[in-house]
Amino acid sequence: MDDSAPSGTVQAGWTLLRVVEALFEAGESGVTALAAETGLTKGTVHKHLTTLAEAGYVLNDEGTYRLGFRFLTLGGAVRDRNRLCSAATPEVLALSEATDELCTLAVEERGHGVFVFGVNDDYGIRRRHHLGSRFYLHSNAAGKAMLARLPDARVRHILESTGMPAVTDRTTTDPATLLTELATVREQGYALNVREIYPDINGIGVAVHDEGSDTLGALTVVGPASRLSPERLEAEYAELLADRADDLELRLRYED
Repeated sequence: MDDSAPSGTVQAGWTLLRVVEALFEAGESGVTALAAETGLTKGTVHKHLTTLAEAGYVLNDEGTYRLGFRFLTLGGAVRDRNRLCSAATPEVLALSEATDELCTLAVEERGHGVFVFGVNDDYGIRRRHHLGSRFYLHSNAAGKAMLARLPDARVRHILESTGMPAVTDRTTTDPATLLTELATVREQGYALNVREIYPDINGIGVAVHDEGSDTLGALTVVGPASRLSPERLEAEYAELLADRADDLELRLRYED
């Protein structure tokens, strides 16, 4: 964030968010270090941290600050109030039981993907991409499955807005190549991630859309590339994922 607030917004709000995000990145920090990181004065940082601590969003341990679980309260409530997220939770649990692999739900928000639920992480993948993490939609199976449910014009708009950085050396960074791949995803009904977001991880994803909340999401099965080859993902999990996604969409469509 720069020092100028966009038109129609409040500078103090941007400053507060700047402090929160810097503290999130640091894990824990003091006023001096946060001031150096954000470019704000120590007085400004201290006032915002004091405000956040009084409201319960930040913990202060003798001058060392860290974010508190109050943020989890908000994030958890946002997720649970979303129809797709709420309805998909048992589906992800069932997928995990059926596959004995890490299974996740992600949703699209403002042109990025957000991991909102995951279960059965025996390989510590979630430590690298924790719940609530945002990701580029072109970089993995969940994102490509969601992009394939959108018109090409919308896909191009998203790619122009977010860019297509290379997350690994296998990430597709050319829009035309990605659009060709998305046409295949639409035809076969699932998307693959072959070492595209992590060099040692593969995955398969199927999109799901809730018309009631207009939420676009994706169910995925993810695991070590050394064990889950693209061929195995397709043979063992493509149909299972598609069936779960179809059942979920049907339930949501007729939900009161």
